[in-house]
Amino acid sequence: MTSYVTQTMAEGEVVVYTARLSLWRFWKVFLYAIVLMVGATYMLSASWTDAQWQQRALVLYVVALVLLVWPLILRRSTELVITDRRAVVKTGIISTSALEIRFSKIETIKVDQSILGRLLNFGSITITGTGSTFDPVAYIGKPLQFKNQLSRAMDAQGIDRRAPDDAAAS
Repeated sequence: MTSYVTQTMAEGEVVVYTARLSLWRFWKVFLYAIVLMVGATYMLSASWTDAQWQQRALVLYVVALVLLVWPLILRRSTELVITDRRAVVKTGIISTSALEIRFSKIETIKVDQSILGRLLNFGSITITGTGSTFDPVAYIGKPLQFKNQLSRAMDAQGIDRRAPDDAAAS
């Protein structure tokens, strides 16, 4: 299966950095799955040997499995890529949404991290371009590394990101 980015890359364009969503985004889903698995295990290990209870426990296990697998599928279907020419954010599996911005159009790169985000190394990235703003992409793993890689790629292209007044003064 080819990715969105590789399908849309121009000739000679190269992927510089790929980021991932942090699994901390899904901590509640994982917690619910664990609670369901513990409940199902208790139902099977208790004196409830009735076939109906075994079927209910099996249903709980299946729901827990879906809850464990779904975040991994969502994480895998989200592309956060920096090429040598642009930044790309693609989300979705069947119905997809893609945001692309060329380096020459980027004005600012904003990183937001809570205290917990700093401790667990996740945060949000917002890229502001001329006339547009990406919606914040939340729960990116290693957001400062993403920002630094984007800045390096822009610097390699010779993109001047100083404010127009600063550039005119030099």
